[in-house]
Amino acid sequence: MPREFATASVADSLSMNHSGMKFSLVSREIIADSVEAVVQGHAYDAIVGFGGCDKTLPGMMMGMIRCKRAGGVHVWRQRPAGAVRGQDVTILDVYEGVGAVLAGELCAEDLAQLERVAVPTVGSCPDSFRPTRWR
Repeated sequence: MPREFATASVADSLSMNHSGMKFSLVSREIIADSVEAVVQGHAYDAIVGFGGCDKTLPGMMMGMIRCKRAGGVHVWRQRPAGAVRGQDVTILDVYEGVGAVLAGELCAEDLAQLERVAVPTVGSCPDSFRPTRWR
């Protein structure tokens, strides 16, 4: 009989630029610990985990390995990019845009447009391994 449970995690996107940042990487261990506690505590026979970023995926796999149970991990797709002037943009471009406004390289109206289109739908972490050049 399948059972569903969730775990806590800290999103980089929401914890940036304040003291919450120090909990971002720690949440990987919290995920692993909670998976292990639930699976071992309820004597589950197997586990199917879902993750989608640099903390949820390894945290889920670490917990599964500790449990020594049959299982698998489903990787959520990355959040699709928005578009400005024909260029793909993500939340990472918004972060760069804030810095560009502070440096006087971008006007507030362009940043506002970028903020409106950079995250067009749900999904896991954006593709952070591509160079971003939207200006």
